[in-house]
Amino acid sequence: MHCRIAWLFSSLGVLLIVAPNPASAAIFRQNLELTVTRIESASQGQADSPLNKLPLPPIGSKGLGSYTYDESQLNYINQPTAYPIGYYLGRPGAIAFSDFSLNFFNRNYTQLTYVGTRIGEFLLYDRTPAGQYTPQSLYLSTTDDTSVVRIIGDLFIYRPGSVNVPGDIGAVNYVSGTFSFTDAEPIPEPPATAIVPIFGLGLGWLYQRTQARRRSANLRVRNEDR
Repeated sequence: MHCRIAWLFSSLGVLLIVAPNPASAAIFRQNLELTVTRIESASQGQADSPLNKLPLPPIGSKGLGSYTYDESQLNYINQPTAYPIGYYLGRPGAIAFSDFSLNFFNRNYTQLTYVGTRIGEFLLYDRTPAGQYTPQSLYLSTTDDTSVVRIIGDLFIYRPGSVNVPGDIGAVNYVSGTFSFTDAEPIPEPPATAIVPIFGLGLGWLYQRTQARRRSANLRVRNEDR
C-alpha cells in the first residue's frame, strides 16, 4: 500500500509535465495575401519623378505575410461616429500584434508607419455566435525604406519611394490590388509545469523516507520492550 502511494506521488509529476497549457489556444499566427490587379500611371504633368523609372510588380504578382496576436488583446469599441463598431486588436492607432512580416516583390516589410487617414492603423475583428473571432479589415502602412505598401480594408497599394516622399501618391507610378486574410494557425505555448516532475518525485521520496523512519522507530521500541 505504501509503495502504491509513493508511486502515485511520483507519477503525478510525470503526468503534469505533458499537460498542455490551457491558455495556448488564444495565441495565433494570422496569414495574409496580396494580389496585384492594376498598374496605375502617374498623373499628367507629374511623370518626371525619378521614382517613375523604377520597375513595378506585374499584374498577378502575389505577396505573403503574417502577424502573431493574442485573443485576450481584442477590445470591443462602440463609437460609431469615430470608428466602425467591432472588436479591435489593441485599439485604433496602436495595433497589438507582433512579428509582422510581409514579403512582396522580393522585398521584406516589417516596419509599420501611419496610414494618414482619420482612423489610422487598426485591425478590426468580428465575433461569431460560437465565440470565435474572425479578422474583417486591416488598415496600415508598412515600408522597407525604399517603397511603401498600404493596406486599406480589402485593398492595397504599392509605390516606390520612402514614406517621407512629399506629394500626392498620384505623382508616382504605383500598383493596386486585393488584400485578404487567409488561414490562422494556433501557436501552442510550452508546458508551464516543467518543474513539477521534480516536485512530484520529491513528494514520493519524502513519503518513502517518512515511512522508513517510522518503521525504524517502531523496530527500536520493540527491541527496547524485549
